[in-house]
Amino acid sequence: DVNLAGNAVTTFSNCKFPTLSLQANGNSRFGFEELNTTDTLRLKLQNATVAFLKNINFSALKHQIGDSAAVVLSNQTLTQMSSPKNKEPR
Repeated sequence: DVNLAGNAVTTFSNCKFPTLSLQANGNSRFGFEELNTTDTLRLKLQNATVAFLKNINFSALKHQIGDSAAVVLSNQTLTQMSSPKNKEPR
């Protein structure tokens, strides 16, 4: 579990996680460098945070995105999100 608040910035590089839970608020930013993997990526973003989802491979994505939060996706990440195994029932 990673919690970012108050203009916090972090970058993950060459990490492997069974589950990665990221909660960010207050103008926080995070991203990934090199090759990172997780089975489940959980995002809870609020209050003008920005998540850069590039260089991260995941099997499942669970998210809560609040007002004024932004998620920047790479082509690879968008393809992962649109695959049938990543679709959550509504």
